[in-house]
Amino acid sequence: MGPADELRAVALSLIGDGKDPDASARAAELLKAAAEIDKDAAESSKLQLEREKLQAEMIAAPSNRQTELWKTIAVVDYPLISILVLGGAVVQYFNGEAARRETAEDARWSTAIHAAATCDKLTASILLKAFLRSDRYRDDARAVAVNLMLQHEDVEMFRDVFGSTFQPLSWESVPQIVALDRSLSAIMNPLADRILRSPNGVDPLTTTERREYDSRRDAVAYLCGQLATVLRKPPPNGATVDLSQVQVGECDFSDVHLSGADLTGFVPSRVEFSRADLSAITKFAQSDWATSDWWQAAQISPELLRYLEDCFPYTPDGEYGAIAPSPESYVRGLARLGRSASPARDCATPSPRERPASKPPPAAKPKAKPSAKPTGAG
Repeated sequence: MGPADELRAVALSLIGDGKDPDASARAAELLKAAAEIDKDAAESSKLQLEREKLQAEMIAAPSNRQTELWKTIAVVDYPLISILVLGGAVVQYFNGEAARRETAEDARWSTAIHAAATCDKLTASILLKAFLRSDRYRDDARAVAVNLMLQHEDVEMFRDVFGSTFQPLSWESVPQIVALDRSLSAIMNPLADRILRSPNGVDPLTTTERREYDSRRDAVAYLCGQLATVLRKPPPNGATVDLSQVQVGECDFSDVHLSGADLTGFVPSRVEFSRADLSAITKFAQSDWATSDWWQAAQISPELLRYLEDCFPYTPDGEYGAIAPSPESYVRGLARLGRSASPARDCATPSPRERPASKPPPAAKPKAKPSAKPTGAG
């Protein structure tokens, strides 16, 4: 991590959860300094390249041109040496008008950071859009935008900021979308666990907690749809996706390309998989498909198919949401995938790829039942 990255990390930590308005000015100054460091480095690199180009031209030039070239190189070397001696001082590269535009941009950036560090999230989301196209502040604006999406409970604002930050969507966007999904799930999961543990369907959440949980759940569902939009496009150069420890819900994953994906700890909740490509998948430990119609996929790797059939077969009382599969669709899906419906085996047993070759198959387990004899003998 370079100095500029370290400054950005400190600035983002100062912004934090938006509860310290006094930190906004310090954060803005740090991010401005980081941008200046990047600018100095870019100018230094450009001058070095120009110097090397001129030196190469001098070598190839006739003798009567070498004097002029050396003069030009001297002009180039002077600001380069100045940058090195002064430890990265800003070189006056833009003209006066460009400098004034930068000053105005810095002022707008400070305003955006102040809004993000306070409760004025709507203003911040509006101001940040301009900086997502800025050469100087693009990366910093994206980081602040993601932080804003994690804090805010307004789903419409979440969608608006997401659209400005990640459009146009592409396979290059997938790691960032996945990271945002993991962060949202980390916020939502403690609340979800309390709901699951609550007896008799009593809502254990306060009004504020319920609002936060619902907004995060809606945001995850929105991300699921955006992710599916990308994954329906053919992957570039055989690329695979890492969906480990990712939770998606209430969306349509039909026709997605997940061949070779890492699905370790993957939890699709009420997600449709019609015609999905789940081939060549070998990493799926602790994934939970209990409320998804995985049998509607176009193809599934043999290892994953055995795991799904053993652990997550169709159940008439399953909570599949709007998918609403039928027993007949399950039988047809298995037949199409080359399997036949059979009683589910104990999901606690290792999957075929993990089971030692010397261990007998699950059908041999009933022979171990005579454990009742010692009781009778007593």
